[in-house]
Amino acid sequence: MQRIKRQYSRTSLSIGSAFGGWSKIVGNSRGGESTSGSVESTETMVNHPLINYLISNKNLMRYVVHFNIILLLPPIDIIKDIPISVAIVETHLIHLSPKTMMFVTLNGLCGKFEEQVITIFNGTQTNSHRPDTLSELLQSCLTNEPIFTTHASGVDEFKYNGNSIITISIKFPICNNSLPWSWKMKPSQFSSPPSTTMYKILMELQNSFEELRKQIPSIEEDEKNDPQIRSGAFPHYFHIDCTETRINSLRESEMETAKFHSRLSSECNSELEKKIMTFIIEFPNIAKEKFLSERKQIITSFINEVSEKVKNNVIWRDDNGFNFITFSSNLKTFLYNKLFRYLWPPSISQLENIDYTDSVIFDSICYSTCTSHLYLQPKYFGYDGPIEYLNKILTVPIKFFRKIDAVRSPSEKVMCIYCALKAVEQTCYYVSLKCKNSKPFLPLLLYTIIQSDLSQIWSNIIFIKEMSDYNDSLFIHYFDTFEQAVKEIERLPQSFELQNNQEYKVLINLRKDEINWSIFNNELPNYFIPVFTLDDLRKYFGAFPRSEDKMRQLIFSNPSKIQRDDYADLISFFKVLQNE
Repeated sequence: MQRIKRQYSRTSLSIGSAFGGWSKIVGNSRGGESTSGSVESTETMVNHPLINYLISNKNLMRYVVHFNIILLLPPIDIIKDIPISVAIVETHLIHLSPKTMMFVTLNGLCGKFEEQVITIFNGTQTNSHRPDTLSELLQSCLTNEPIFTTHASGVDEFKYNGNSIITISIKFPICNNSLPWSWKMKPSQFSSPPSTTMYKILMELQNSFEELRKQIPSIEEDEKNDPQIRSGAFPHYFHIDCTETRINSLRESEMETAKFHSRLSSECNSELEKKIMTFIIEFPNIAKEKFLSERKQIITSFINEVSEKVKNNVIWRDDNGFNFITFSSNLKTFLYNKLFRYLWPPSISQLENIDYTDSVIFDSICYSTCTSHLYLQPKYFGYDGPIEYLNKILTVPIKFFRKIDAVRSPSEKVMCIYCALKAVEQTCYYVSLKCKNSKPFLPLLLYTIIQSDLSQIWSNIIFIKEMSDYNDSLFIHYFDTFEQAVKEIERLPQSFELQNNQEYKVLINLRKDEINWSIFNNELPNYFIPVFTLDDLRKYFGAFPRSEDKMRQLIFSNPSKIQRDDYADLISFFKVLQNE
């Protein structure tokens, strides 16, 4: 695997602001309260990677300035393992309604400010950043459930080439269940069991199918007219199609995982816990500049060493003695979760300035193809079946494709792929009798992958291949099918060029206008008017809490009570101590 060294400097951000920029969180180096009312120079602010991205993309910068869009700035220390792409920038650029304090990001995530609390609501992303489209989307999401919160920590103004952009510093990057950095969303305590398992993902598919059936009024009538269902060869449309044996096996694995974490947290295992924690702390230096296969071998060797050490410990023995396979499998998943940023190619690229050409660079190539073909409908891929309910049905596989980035272990990523392909497969059963000539599976699979707008496809494929020991032939078959479909997508531009389809060219050019941030309409919708000024936001947020009081509470609190937003505060605080 070829590696390319990148040489560039990484600097930290210290944004002062009227009521508590990022630097205000820890106070000044002498322990006093920071002064307020000054705006940091542009030279300091441009060190933030999101601002650097804006500066390097003139069309986007022009678009942001034209529509008075606000930029949310997460702490550099929290996003240093995230590739700075158009996805993360779009997610942190917002239209804000002064009437409701509701906002919508440029990729369609809806949220709300309630004083310094920022809430993101459940909902689907959009590929259109037109203000009128986003305004309609925002007004339709008022009843959606909240799925993520963080806090504002400062308000400021960034000036560049005579243009001003309001910035709001936030304590954690905006997340939902489907963004490429969603794996950062749920940090857990050392020995707490994972929030996601293969069994939970499969049951989520079952629940999605049950909800989907309720949304198709004609489905029971369609089943009566299907000869395979009438004969009993096929149970019904949209079922998980998984044997009881396999489901029970996944359920038992989940129970074993819970048992593993319970034993690990036992006071009798304090020595083992210390050994594992030491390994986790030392791993970044041990693994630095090593290939994924080498990193995996380091982890495997450690697991073998630990297994040998605990095999005679009564805590880890059941009626049948010590189960090496179960113990090593659970410990491996545990370590993959804790060390994910040092195993995930995009994060390795950011942390170590290394490009893995067979994943990170190929991610970019494949994503470029996918995003340029987003406007194409299923018929362009060869689908000739019914389109009624199709978009509603395909939200299920799209959800599971986007979930791939939210999980950390290879087996869970494979399960997300399996569920997505199973949903496409079940869709084909539903529409097959109404298709004229085509076999719908490949056309719908290609269309669904493209609509999922995945920016790290090859990183996921490489990660699964390099790090997985999973040998279930069923799941491997679906994974292989997914990989072949991705390769087929990469050949799409040449395939369409040979067809010389004029309608295709029109749609591709329309999409290029979106990608290039063309300004279609010079006016903002009334919902976003009047536009907020810097003074307006300062008055709204008011004074941020004194940093010294907050730090004192954090340092003396129970570690189990520390929240996600506290990590950024603690990191900055300890940096100040280190510098002093």
